[in-house]
Amino acid sequence: MKTQIGFTLIELMVTMAIAMILTMWAVPNMRNVLLNNRITAKTNEFIRTIHYVKNETITRNNNGLVIQPFDSATWNSGWKIVDSDDKDFKVFPSKEKGIVIKEVCDQNAIFFLSRGWTASRYNFVVSHDEHSTGRIIAIARTGRVKSERCSVNSGGCNVPCNND
Repeated sequence: MKTQIGFTLIELMVTMAIAMILTMWAVPNMRNVLLNNRITAKTNEFIRTIHYVKNETITRNNNGLVIQPFDSATWNSGWKIVDSDDKDFKVFPSKEKGIVIKEVCDQNAIFFLSRGWTASRYNFVVSHDEHSTGRIIAIARTGRVKSERCSVNSGGCNVPCNND
């Protein structure tokens, strides 16, 4: 007797049905993964800037600032690095739609002293318009940067204003 090699129509239909169910389950979760990645990428870019400015102020023995660019009222349009002579080191325009960077205490500039310390504490929240989680960026007076996940909807991203 001859053996058959291949799949029956019923086996193919069952396999396709299972694949469709898995796809319907995975696609909405993929959107959350993509939004989390965008928030994390913007947070890391901001933290990289902070580390760069801290390093440059120590290296040059000069004060430095991270400020909102283009006379903007928010950090959403990006930021730029300025030295104490008001010369721009670098400009970081933001092209991300929906990403919101909010300062906690109406801080429109991060001021670094020549030893790498900041003038005060700074707190920022990075989130997305369509997502329930975000990231808190806390900058200590020593220039140490800490980032952690927070829940925007439950008020977990509300950081007290504690400048000293």
